[in-house]
Amino acid sequence: MRALRTLAIGALFLFAMLLGVLAFVDNSSAVALKFLDWQTPTLSLYWWLLGTLVTGIAIGWLAASVTVVRAKVAERRATRELAASTRDLAVSTRELTRVRDVAIAPRTSAAEEPGATSG
Repeated sequence: MRALRTLAIGALFLFAMLLGVLAFVDNSSAVALKFLDWQTPTLSLYWWLLGTLVTGIAIGWLAASVTVVRAKVAERRATRELAASTRDLAVSTRELTRVRDVAIAPRTSAAEEPGATSG
């Protein structure tokens, strides 16, 4: 099963490389991007497309990492709150057990107390 997975990943990689070569060959015309009075150096369209792809991936990773960091902070906060609640529950359970034991303990009647006279 592992060999099949490795083979599939290798085939996918080769297919991606083939698409990259085709994109390079089909988009080899030189272009310069213009914005207002500013103009970029003349490069192949492929390099502009590749630069755009890499920039988009970097921005996506950055946005995802912000989300992941926020989730980890929230997880740590929830873990701390859970630990505090668990400690409070343990204290409350011990107190409830103590109160219950006091309330259930057998009481001695006045007649059974030493020094009491029966009338």
